Amino acid sequence: MLTVYHGSTYRVEQPLAGVCRPNLDFGVGFYLTDLKEQAVRWALRTADIRHENSVWLNIYSVSYTHLTL
Repeated sequence: MLTVYHGSTYRVEQPLAGVCRPNLDFGVGFYLTDLKEQAVRWALRTADIRHENSVWLNIYSVSYTHLTL
């Protein structure tokens, strides 16, 4: 099991990779990190840019045991 984080100004219960801006660094997708501090910084930065008060640290547990090479 892997714990990953998504910092945002919104609570994201059901992540959808296709519902985001198309001009992101690595293209369309739902960006995650295994670094909690990085996600927190991103949420705070986004809130500052958007002049919003709400900050969320979305936390997900991902199982990758079903993947094969």
